[in-house]
Amino acid sequence: MARVGYIMSFKHLEQELKADIQWMQEHGCCTIYIEDERNEKSRIEWKDMLEQLACGDEIVISKFSHAVRGCRELSVFCDYLRREKVTVISIHDEMDTSGKLFAQKTLPDFMDMLATLPTEAMALRQAHEHEAKLRARKHPRTVSQSKSDRNNKIVRMYKQGESIEKIWKMSGFKSRQSVFNVLTAAGVNLNRGHSRKELDDKRTKQSLTAPQE
Repeated sequence: MARVGYIMSFKHLEQELKADIQWMQEHGCCTIYIEDERNEKSRIEWKDMLEQLACGDEIVISKFSHAVRGCRELSVFCDYLRREKVTVISIHDEMDTSGKLFAQKTLPDFMDMLATLPTEAMALRQAHEHEAKLRARKHPRTVSQSKSDRNNKIVRMYKQGESIEKIWKMSGFKSRQSVFNVLTAAGVNLNRGHSRKELDDKRTKQSLTAPQE
């Protein structure tokens, strides 16, 4: 029998999830699948974990509301557990389908968990989306300063002989033309199309092939 853990890594629950990871390690989980919150819909790690499990294995999760998004998904998950003979431990729900770890839960306990599952799952995802929006927002001064830093770096790299290709990749622009626009606006003389190394190599080649007087 193998024990594996599964964590949905919501950033606003970082401290709590660290404690859950420690709990799983102390319980003997050989692998802990950590799902990035950006993959909350696709559930890449969750699907990978289910594919790797075998009969008699055990899954440890933080909470059912972290693992499934509603009663329908919980029903599908429970059917999987039954068919594959896999047990599950939910740390914060204090539920163990093998009946060994926690005190036996009553039917009202299970009904309470079932009733609050959709609300808790929705609250988790709304908190994640709210925090993501706040992180995405930037003060206008910060945006202006970051653009200035980027443009200064573009000019500096160009003067140092870096290739347009390298400068373009650094800038994050969608097109190379935006790099030239920055250089032109900065009054840079666009007198080259190659890197310093390429120019040096070209000069060396020209000197070697030039006719001798």
